[in-house]
Amino acid sequence: MSIVAAMLVSILVGGRWLPRAEGQALNTRDVAVRHWRSSRWLLGSTLLQWLSDNYFLIIAGVVLGPAAVGAIRGAQNLLALTHIFFLGLENVVPGEASQRFHQDGIPALRSYLVRISLALLASTGLVAALAAQFSRPLLNLAYGAADPISVEALGWYVPIYLLVALALPLRAGLRTLEQTRAIFFAYVLGTVFALLAARTL
Repeated sequence: MSIVAAMLVSILVGGRWLPRAEGQALNTRDVAVRHWRSSRWLLGSTLLQWLSDNYFLIIAGVVLGPAAVGAIRGAQNLLALTHIFFLGLENVVPGEASQRFHQDGIPALRSYLVRISLALLASTGLVAALAAQFSRPLLNLAYGAADPISVEALGWYVPIYLLVALALPLRAGLRTLEQTRAIFFAYVLGTVFALLAARTL
């Protein structure tokens, strides 16, 4: 709540400079409407992302028990290094993608996103492959035991994390082009898949 209040104060204080920005009059209402059209899909996407990411763990707890959830999370923790890439780039890639698109159009945006995708695939693939290859010694080092569920989960996480790595630049490109509805519907499909397939998987 305090963050919302602070943001509202900054909007009210900073709003008085909007008409003089870059020496031209800005239509604040049109800008706000444009932002709303783009961002309204992102709220739903965030909620669906949480559901699709966590539903498998919830069902694993119901079907296999809490020990299985701990084992799966243990495997995921070995891949936590990739989260540093993802979280860091989540703050950099969208802004840089927008800058490239604004300056040089679609070809520059495409070129940038391809380079980021290849770098992410290489770094994520390396970490995930090493974690899967050396799962038993790493799990023994981290937890004192290598649970068979953790070992198997690591094998599944390698392709999953590669797909997560590819999704980041794709999302950044769609956000740059203000096509956030596509992101929302992708999460709808992911959530439906999770709801239908989690118990079986």
